[in-house]
Amino acid sequence: MQKGLFVALEGNDGAGKTTAAQALLKRLKKDGFDVVLSREPGGPVISEQIRSILLDPANKAMNPKTEALL
Repeated sequence: MQKGLFVALEGNDGAGKTTAAQALLKRLKKDGFDVVLSREPGGPVISEQIRSILLDPANKAMNPKTEALL
């Protein structure tokens, strides 16, 4: 069994994480690697809804503990 590698990109909103992830994905696939791209929260419908709540600038009054738990 081959070993995999987990790469996490972190940074503030608007820092370019998605752009960097897409570039890395393209390069790794070009080099012949099998790649799985994910984001958190993301995926199932409820995760996408949570993501949109967290990214909505209108939700500035959210308690930081609540945001961290989401």
